[in-house]
Amino acid sequence: MIQIEKEKSPYTRAINLGGLTTGTSASSERLRESVLSSALEFSCGSSSFLTGNTFLSQRDFRKVFERTVSDTLADISKLVTLQSVKHNYDALPPTWDSVAHAHSWIQQLLWDIMSLRKEWIKPNVTASEDGEVVFEWWNKEKKLTIYIDDRHAEYIKVWGININSEMSDGSADSISTCQSLWLWLIS
Repeated sequence: MIQIEKEKSPYTRAINLGGLTTGTSASSERLRESVLSSALEFSCGSSSFLTGNTFLSQRDFRKVFERTVSDTLADISKLVTLQSVKHNYDALPPTWDSVAHAHSWIQQLLWDIMSLRKEWIKPNVTASEDGEVVFEWWNKEKKLTIYIDDRHAEYIKVWGININSEMSDGSADSISTCQSLWLWLIS
């Protein structure tokens, strides 16, 4: 089991390798970078995030966080460049305020998930016909959709086809609601 413990000072760091602890030598720093690189590849190369007993310094935790969310933030930002799309309705691109709210909302969600040490699933990012930013996640028969405008976030969770007994909706503005929704999705 590899653990990188929180930095004690800017000059020292301890890495626990299942009983073998080392300090700040060049080889120790290469090992830290190797562990961080593995964590980044794992978190970005699959739908999962760091779980288990891997502990990163605050700086490294932030690197993993930023790398994990960067693609989603880019997908959100691209939505403002959408032109109106005609199918059987006019679809407006999200406003800058909706995009800013979506950026903030998804980062808060990821931060909460990382803090809880739960699995991260990269969302599908689209826009609704009303110009909202839409996040969608699937896990087996469960689907979670979040609609974000410039002020609010609303959810629809689906676990079957019966709209009366296998779907629910509500506000996704509170952290506790978002955590509950995520725990439901990954369970």
